[in-house]
Amino acid sequence: MTLAPYSRAPTSPGALPGSTSAAAAPQPLAAASQVAAPSPVGPPSLPAAARPVGVGLERVVTGLSRPVGLAHAADSSGRLFVVEQAGLIKIVDRGRVLPAPFLDVRNLASELTSGSSERGLLGLAFHPRFRENGFFYVNYTDKRGDTQIVRYTAVADRTVADPVPPVRS
Repeated sequence: MTLAPYSRAPTSPGALPGSTSAAAAPQPLAAASQVAAPSPVGPPSLPAAARPVGVGLERVVTGLSRPVGLAHAADSSGRLFVVEQAGLIKIVDRGRVLPAPFLDVRNLASELTSGSSERGLLGLAFHPRFRENGFFYVNYTDKRGDTQIVRYTAVADRTVADPVPPVRS
């Protein structure tokens, strides 16, 4: 059985919305023979730009512990900065992890317990003018469990950060 779509006829002046009367019965919009047949079963074809693409994983480096974030400084160095939940930020340069951490806040970030936890060093963001000013921001939970967002400054060749954040006024 094929059903035709319908619309509700307007109600009479003063009638409450949603109220019906004999005059307000649903009216067909088209005869059953004019209703288009449903399309064949299956998804509609997608334009080439919207078609799914294959995604794969490739190991880039090893030796990281609980990485929770990855960022680049947009400084045209090509380096990647890996955030480790325990409180280290490491630099990956040309496919290898540099031996010295970029920043170590293990003494500030909350201790991690076994199992999953949303504590520790959790985020990293670079200032848009990082190349000029060396500013970057970290998000971590402190020893009390409070969230801290702190600005730090990278020094010299931007491979290490000043471990002391600026004093808040």
